[in-house]
Amino acid sequence: MEFTIYQKTPAGVQEISARSAGLSFRERQLLIVIDGQMSLAELTGLMPIADLMPRIEKLQQAGLIILNVASSAAQPAADRPLPSAEILAEIRSILQQGNMLYLGGGFTTILQTQFDRASKLQELHNVIVQWNEALHEQGKSRYAEQQVAQMAQLIRFQR
Repeated sequence: MEFTIYQKTPAGVQEISARSAGLSFRERQLLIVIDGQMSLAELTGLMPIADLMPRIEKLQQAGLIILNVASSAAQPAADRPLPSAEILAEIRSILQQGNMLYLGGGFTTILQTQFDRASKLQELHNVIVQWNEALHEQGKSRYAEQQVAQMAQLIRFQR
């Protein structure tokens, strides 16, 4: 959650002045505050997570905001080493679960060729970004964001 960051789409920027999407006061307030830099954890300071997530989802479905993938995965330094084998196994499990549930196993080759051969954190980050994008294309944005946040937490915990 600490690395999950949203940004307005061009439609989101236009909505602020046009007011044509029929947003509630709280949804509009949230859209205005989303700036591509505030994390989901910081946004929970505005409203409880139980109220925040449905509004985030509505704004996403309306095409007004998107996940800022580069920020959400905490863009790692190219030369940082990989996390421990235990954390890598947890991350691989998350990726594989999403692969089987929502991607029909289509991400297996990337897991075998890129994830399993990654030697630096940047390479791992690239796999997570590809997985995230594949899930977004399948309409599983909320699931992807929750899992990316969990993986970012695992990686951050390792430091």
